[in-house]
Amino acid sequence: DYEEGTFEPTLVNDGSSTYNVRQGHYIKIGNVVTIHTKTTINTRSGGSGTTGITNLPFAMRASSPSQQTFHLVGNNNWDTNYGNSNITGYASAGSSIIYFYYNSGSNLNGISIGDIGSSGEVYVAGSYITS
Repeated sequence: DYEEGTFEPTLVNDGSSTYNVRQGHYIKIGNVVTIHTKTTINTRSGGSGTTGITNLPFAMRASSPSQQTFHLVGNNNWDTNYGNSNITGYASAGSSIIYFYYNSGSNLNGISIGDIGSSGEVYVAGSYITS
């Protein structure tokens, strides 16, 4: 079972923000899906809470493993500098959203759309298991 295609990732909790770029590419082999995305904000308006990407090409499996982590990077246009923090994407089993987090000491904190800001870019890469 092999499939390859594209999708348009969307940031959650983004208020009424607009985008310059929403690109996603996936490869599915069996029940393993590998994604690579780029999202560039054009204008940011409102939004609150932890942001992340949704509109994944396949739903994540609802059973074990119960969490998936994803590689996450941003460009230097972010409004908040997380240069000394580990940033990551995280999704729970059965979820269709990869939420964005950063480490502050021993705490894991959500990244908001305001942290990314206007003209910020977000790149997400990783693999997950689907049913």
